[in-house]
Amino acid sequence: MKTLATVAIALMMMPLTVSAAKAKKKQIVKKVSAIEVVGKMNDEYQASHSPEVGTGSEEAAYFSANMEAYRLTGNARYLEYCDKWARHNKWNGAMEAYLDLYELNPDSYKIASLLRADNIQSLPVLAKLYKVTRCKKYLDLIAGAYTQADAFTLARTLDALPSDAPQYGEIAEKLKGEVTAAPSLYPLLWTVNRGLLDKAKYAATIEQLWSQRDNSSATILAACEKVRYDDSTLVAPRSLTVEVKNPSGVQRQQVVELCAADIFKRLGISGGRQFVVKNAIGNEIPSQLTHDGKILVDVAVAPASTATLTIATALPKAYVNTCYGRMYPERVDDIAWENDRGAYRCYGPALQRSGEDAFGNDVWVKNTPDLVVESRYYNELVNKLSYHIDRGYGLDCYKVGPTLGCGTPAIIEGENIRFPYCWTSYEILDNGPLRFAVRLDYGANGEHRILSLDKGSNFNKMTVWYDGISAPVDVASGVVIHTEDTESVVLGKDFVQYADPTDNPKNQNFQIYVAAIFPDGVDVTRKVMYQNPVRGNAGHALGIKKGVQPGEKFTYYFGSAWSKYDCRTQAEWQQRIDTFKSALAIPLEAIIK
Repeated sequence: MKTLATVAIALMMMPLTVSAAKAKKKQIVKKVSAIEVVGKMNDEYQASHSPEVGTGSEEAAYFSANMEAYRLTGNARYLEYCDKWARHNKWNGAMEAYLDLYELNPDSYKIASLLRADNIQSLPVLAKLYKVTRCKKYLDLIAGAYTQADAFTLARTLDALPSDAPQYGEIAEKLKGEVTAAPSLYPLLWTVNRGLLDKAKYAATIEQLWSQRDNSSATILAACEKVRYDDSTLVAPRSLTVEVKNPSGVQRQQVVELCAADIFKRLGISGGRQFVVKNAIGNEIPSQLTHDGKILVDVAVAPASTATLTIATALPKAYVNTCYGRMYPERVDDIAWENDRGAYRCYGPALQRSGEDAFGNDVWVKNTPDLVVESRYYNELVNKLSYHIDRGYGLDCYKVGPTLGCGTPAIIEGENIRFPYCWTSYEILDNGPLRFAVRLDYGANGEHRILSLDKGSNFNKMTVWYDGISAPVDVASGVVIHTEDTESVVLGKDFVQYADPTDNPKNQNFQIYVAAIFPDGVDVTRKVMYQNPVRGNAGHALGIKKGVQPGEKFTYYFGSAWSKYDCRTQAEWQQRIDTFKSALAIPLEAIIK
């Protein structure tokens, strides 16, 4: 079994032994960058260690370092790994990483044990508690203890402590003194990066310490700071301008993609989240680095106008996620995700093993931009408060069962739909703040899906392909039609939409609007109805693409709205669909200046 030590030895770049005959030949050895060190060490650790471990000091130190690696890279796997650890320990213990997770998705149960504790001695934990609560008692505890802290602890404390805290300057001076007296890698890098010590004066010391790095969690933290040091992202900021043009005649606000490699090259950085994005008035706005090399920015642009953004080297803020999802092993392996408009889920292996026949994508309605899915599952499973009842912010009232639900793809033969069962493996690719993306793999027909949901959108993007078939097939997607209303279906040449009556129309007195949109076209849209309805399911409204080849990717969109939130009528829903289609046809244009 490989360990961090294996990686550390490899990363030391020790020269290979060569024969005398070859000794005269010049050896070319690729220098490993600091950002590669971060990835290799963290990936290797997670490949050889389960996240289901306790909360001892060594574990706590690693998971704090892992969250710093996530902060730098935006790697969704790192976030998921830490979340699994926290849930395994039921959020008990005084841990920095819990507070990092809370900042991204502020559900109170994640820090409840910390708020109840009266014996916290960790200065970094106290600093983060002050950051998220602004409660003065945590500052008082820091003030009474920091004079006895070592350089590493002081650097971690300042990293979490807001710069406007009264003790910040005093702690910074104490840190400078400790580092000057006895330099060590992480505190020295952190202090130099913040301009507290002269970079030129300590350059040789840093390189010497870097060459002697070990395999500890502190090395992952140091490697993150070494990335910033090498690229001078904090003390020598550089910037560029991006113009986002709206060629349409309507107001637009949406997530825009920029090429990360182009931005990194122009800014002179090696990669990672070492940049901030600012709007025209100089305020930092959320951005996201994706798994496929995109920088995402949420931009508002007036009709036929241009919005100007500035991207500069700096350390970004921790923004609360607008998009987020995860796998819920505690609820038969559901994968659930959401944005500020709505929430969705699909079903996993544990549900399939139970014998329940639920195939399609589920819709959860909400009437708030805040993330609600985590709390709903927690209240359902822990507090025994059903998420099938509206408690003021929405509920689960969409019937799926043995159907395609909302937007699930399937092979169709004539009138017969080959209903896919549950996913067999998954990988979360991106996880906020502006986009959630997941890959789902299925056993039958070599089916693979990648779906994503952006901030502000009613529609998920779905890409499906089949590499386990030997001949072309017809592929369908759409929405289930329920027996309580079979007439509210609208079929367009490139969309299907429906006003779903919910699972209890008499009592609920509202509707869920659902749709599937096919911007690249389909061969036909039509109803496929059952001769005998099944558990209240009357059939489907489908778009069908014929002759899909093995490995050919079919991309479309599916989504929903709630009549008690953002679309009051089906006519409004149709307008939302038309607007979305127009935006796809006339995209915003981003130009790097």
